[in-house]
Amino acid sequence: MNTLLPGAPYPLGATWDGSGVNFAIFAENATGVELCLFEHADAPREVVRIPLAQQTDRVWHIYIRGLRPGQLYGYRVHGPYAPEAGHRFNPHKLLIDPYARALSGMIRWHDATHGYTIGHEAEDLSYDERDSAPYVPRSVVIDSSFDWGGDRHPNTPLHDSVIYEAHVKGMTMLHPEVPEALRGTYLGLAHPVMINYFKELGITAIELLPVHQFTNDRYLVDNGLNNYWGYNTLNFFAPAIQYSHCSHPGDQVREFKQMVKAFHAAGIEVILDVVYNHTAEGNHLGPTLSFRGVDNAAYYRLVPEQARYYMDYTGTGNTLNMVHPRALQLVMDSLRYWVTEMHVDGFRFDLAAALMRGLYEGGQLSSFLDIIHQDPLLSQVKLIAEPWDIGPGGYQVGNFPVLWAEWNGKYRDTVRRFWKGDEAQVAELAYRLSGSSDLYQMSGRNPNASINFITAHDGFTLRDLVSYNEKHNLANNEDNRDGDSHNNSWNCGVEGETDDPDINALRARQQRNFLATLLLSQGVPMLLHGDECGRTQGGNNNVYCQDNEISWVDWTLDDDRRALLEWTKRLIAFRQAHPVLHRGTFFQGREIHGEEIKDIEWYRPDGMQMGDSEWQDGMVRCIGLLLNGQLINELDANGRPIRDDVLLLLFNAHYEPIPFTLPGIADGPQWCTVLDSAHPDGPVAEPLLAGTQYPLEGRALVVLSQNGDDWAAHYGRGDASSAPTRLAPLIGGPPPERRTITGTVITLASFYSPELDNRRDVMIYLPPDYDEESTRFPVVYMHDGQNLFDAATSYGGVEWRVDEAMEDLAGHGTRAIIVAIANMLERRIDEYSPYVDTEHGGGRGDAYLAFIAKTLKPHIDRSFRTLPGPEHTAIVGASLGGLISLYALLKRPEVFGRAGALSPSLWFAERAIFSSVRELRRPHGAIYMDVGTDEGQDYVETRRLTDLLVRRGYRRGQTLNYHEEIGGKHTEAAWSRRIGGALAWLLSGRPLTRRKPRSRRGGGRRER
Repeated sequence: MNTLLPGAPYPLGATWDGSGVNFAIFAENATGVELCLFEHADAPREVVRIPLAQQTDRVWHIYIRGLRPGQLYGYRVHGPYAPEAGHRFNPHKLLIDPYARALSGMIRWHDATHGYTIGHEAEDLSYDERDSAPYVPRSVVIDSSFDWGGDRHPNTPLHDSVIYEAHVKGMTMLHPEVPEALRGTYLGLAHPVMINYFKELGITAIELLPVHQFTNDRYLVDNGLNNYWGYNTLNFFAPAIQYSHCSHPGDQVREFKQMVKAFHAAGIEVILDVVYNHTAEGNHLGPTLSFRGVDNAAYYRLVPEQARYYMDYTGTGNTLNMVHPRALQLVMDSLRYWVTEMHVDGFRFDLAAALMRGLYEGGQLSSFLDIIHQDPLLSQVKLIAEPWDIGPGGYQVGNFPVLWAEWNGKYRDTVRRFWKGDEAQVAELAYRLSGSSDLYQMSGRNPNASINFITAHDGFTLRDLVSYNEKHNLANNEDNRDGDSHNNSWNCGVEGETDDPDINALRARQQRNFLATLLLSQGVPMLLHGDECGRTQGGNNNVYCQDNEISWVDWTLDDDRRALLEWTKRLIAFRQAHPVLHRGTFFQGREIHGEEIKDIEWYRPDGMQMGDSEWQDGMVRCIGLLLNGQLINELDANGRPIRDDVLLLLFNAHYEPIPFTLPGIADGPQWCTVLDSAHPDGPVAEPLLAGTQYPLEGRALVVLSQNGDDWAAHYGRGDASSAPTRLAPLIGGPPPERRTITGTVITLASFYSPELDNRRDVMIYLPPDYDEESTRFPVVYMHDGQNLFDAATSYGGVEWRVDEAMEDLAGHGTRAIIVAIANMLERRIDEYSPYVDTEHGGGRGDAYLAFIAKTLKPHIDRSFRTLPGPEHTAIVGASLGGLISLYALLKRPEVFGRAGALSPSLWFAERAIFSSVRELRRPHGAIYMDVGTDEGQDYVETRRLTDLLVRRGYRRGQTLNYHEEIGGKHTEAAWSRRIGGALAWLLSGRPLTRRKPRSRRGGGRRER
């Protein structure tokens, strides 16, 4: 039986099917490809070369029976060596499969690894014929099977996430409780002692520095250093063998999966820092290890008209050619592989702006972004961009599209400058603390688009940020030239380590300030590994090459470092317990309840709100931030409004103490101290009343809170604010056969009111033939919407038959749109009365009318063909609905020109409506009012109010229509009999002439 078969062009790479292996490699410009098989890892040369005779769509392929996982292989690719034309084929160089799932061995630097002769006067235009096989890692055929058990992605919402940036090796190399053999490995990071540490810390995701197979740069090796960070990728599919515990080829794949499984079991997501912007092959003088020798012109961005050279948007010598479909496919296949096969939960893209680039500039129209958004798998994982590169137009902060989050460098810089004490920072700080709406809101993104960080792997650690003014990078052997010199750091008085207790105390406080700011800001916090316990790098802000104790986490914690760790745990727990600290949407920053109450407020130390002059004053270094957890316009997974406490955050970057007057009403809820960075272990202060002063220390951050339930009760919001959202009747409501709707009725389901912070159904009746003409119609807003059209949803099963009445009126030439606003059940009294009754409550009527006027009516006018002026807008209701309708006409004549009050509850709040009418200077609009003669005292009071209205200038039969129903009672049935006449007069000024109603029954349409 022939062991060599043609094979298939897909999938790319080496695929074992249980009987043999299919090999497939893309090489568009090659003239020939040879597969090289090795007997064992130490073999310097292959034992067989097999030419790939089959080529399909520029993919070379072959199938070999009998090969098994663990087989080592590589490629030699033939073609022109013409650097000026962009081609660098050299079959003397063993090449790593770009799709290899694992590698065996590390690169051994030798001149033979280069396609040209090093030292030749022609440089890379020369041609080197030495064999590189002894020095290049082997590709490995793997068995992808793995027992994942019940592994599932934690799927933590991004706005609920706390990300921990970590290094696989550096986390455990010095950990005394991790077995020595496992230190620095995938299995060491997944050891139970580490998993428990992460769980107790409270993080939700670990973001690993690069774990794709990378190289140690020749320059570093020659200088006795190592590539510690791993930002020099050699292969985009293979896990780095450097972090493997076992030595058998391919074991690193299994170990990586074991690590992910352990993190998932603990509810922790795994995010990979990936480097798709460049490879380890460098510029035109770099080695030939994989992509360059397979197809240089396809995989790399080359300088137009000078194809010998590489476009370098990354500072590493080359840039991956995302314009070429096969290079783009490589990246997409790699991403999908890590999600499907390795079960990772997301990616942080290094220098992501380079991936956005089209032919020249970066932008949202790039193919890479388009494909990500269309991919049903990748569009659902966490996507985090480092939103810049070093090329022209490379700074793309705020310019990534929806689905993407970004490392927010502006957040880092602003927070550092503020706590350093720089001038003119509070205005910028306000944006950063509240989610950076200036960067992300206009593009339709939310606060979770901002990945907030103070420190990251690239730069100072947090402890060094408060201990060094200057970088100290001599250990990198570059005479301290490397690394950023602009760090916005402050050493608190002495450069580096010191025994001065005052300076050390200040440094500890500054670290607490930074951590608290990070974890109390809107957006997604990212914590650098070791910052929670005071890790130092001795002032080195560029430890990319320090694979030693300089970079590794030191787990010997003294009292100060343990205290910082406990502070961090408290902060993370506090953040997770308070949804107002990690909102899914931006603050509105305006009055949202018809009262002087906002979801976010900024305060001066005197307890007054910040004004323009304070925001522009460069000397202001102390502000207060109030976050109202009772005003979160968001729902939980069960449809319930999210509620929280009211939090007050005080920031003082001055060196001196500043007494801070606590905002609020003197008899309102008390303020309780939660955290004080100046007294992290001090006694909890007694609750403080609004108006009293909190002793805010210099360079300190304080958190105070008001109990959310107490706040709600004090401001009249009650327990109803936490009740489940009322859903539209058609959603889970009565079956269609029980419904009695006539004509066309559309339901706006769960319509939100920012003024009242609740949701209700709003039903819209449209007149006959609405869809067949362009006429605009008057609008009638009516209360108790459940009762108007449908017996199946109305109180007691009796509907008002408003739809039937309007169909009848249409037959007489009077047509209108009816907006039926559902009541909120137990909150009906509150919303339908502008007055407070000592026995029955009430008092939210103004907010309810603000909802209609400012939110609902504009939506109706945008969505339907209305006549929006007050002369064409009526408001109608019965009982308390009649009361609020009368009040609406008196107080909002610019909105409502007509009011209908059926059996109005004039008795409410000791007949307060009479006083409102007496204060009327001149009559507004027109009023319809009626009552039944069997309504007792209500009948008497309605007649009295009618007389009062006449005395205030209303004219019977013209601007006032008063009707009494003989024997009429205070019931839905009575109002059903009278509503037709009321609507007829309000819409046409004529009484209703009865005729046989037209029947147009049907469920109508629905708008959500």
